[in-house]
Amino acid sequence: AIGTDTGGSIRIPAAACGISGIKPGTGRVEGEGVLPLAWSFDAAGPMARSAEDLWLGLDAMLPGSVGDSSRHAAQFREARGRARLRIGVLAGEGFETAPDVGRAFEAALEVFGQRGSDLVPVAVRGMAAVFAAWKAIMYAEASTFHRPLMHDRAQHYAPDVRALLHAGESVSAVDYLVAQQFRGAFCAALARDLAGLDALVLPTLPVTAPPLAESRIEFAGRTTTVQDAMTAMPCLANFTGLPAVSLPCGFGDTGLPVGLTLIGHPGGEFALLGLAAAFQDDTAWHAMRPGHAMATGQEEGAHVR
Repeated sequence: AIGTDTGGSIRIPAAACGISGIKPGTGRVEGEGVLPLAWSFDAAGPMARSAEDLWLGLDAMLPGSVGDSSRHAAQFREARGRARLRIGVLAGEGFETAPDVGRAFEAALEVFGQRGSDLVPVAVRGMAAVFAAWKAIMYAEASTFHRPLMHDRAQHYAPDVRALLHAGESVSAVDYLVAQQFRGAFCAALARDLAGLDALVLPTLPVTAPPLAESRIEFAGRTTTVQDAMTAMPCLANFTGLPAVSLPCGFGDTGLPVGLTLIGHPGGEFALLGLAAAFQDDTAWHAMRPGHAMATGQEEGAHVR
């Protein structure tokens, strides 16, 4: 399937449902035919069972992909075959998870270690500011695009969407420009952290999928809205414009899927998917269904093929 991603709308459902999904770098896939939300962050990309299927889907979506398919395949194969990688593990305030998600994520990191990869801690500061700036930019741009439609057809918008679009109208020009200015400085700092690394890794979501009726959720000693919990970490890749792929990496205490995210270099979607495919060569999470681990009595760590 094809999804669109402004703050995680490919990777959030991928992680929650136990499939794979990639958000390409900003601007890499043409947006023709896609209803915009926020032009600074919008991206379209494929969702599939495996990273191997993702590269086939993304190859067909990129402009001029027919002529570049052999190059994309070479990048994918080369990255998939690399044994020793340098992967930055994002840490710090804003990357906290529920205990079961944290256990699954740590077990996934061991898979990279078993392949001979170096896991390098990367302390990211200012994730709260990233989230606030992403919200300000996203709300303002969404309200700007939808303003004519809201004027003529407000009754056709769902109440929660109308509320978000009205919220964007309260973002001042100064707020928007300050957020964009902060974005530039933050992206430059993260680019320095990414230099010399093959990818960055973090949990896709801090929790497994919550019940539909829940509007607030508690984890890591704090309570927040479900929407904020689900977008706070995924929005990092939108904010920076970098490609990011979410992969299944285990199951939580209730048998629901857990996802991890790999973030790559600008223009490095196919190398990133090669790293993702290598992870899936050594694991079987992408071939399992939610509840499978509990139904079969699998224990933690039994995911390695």
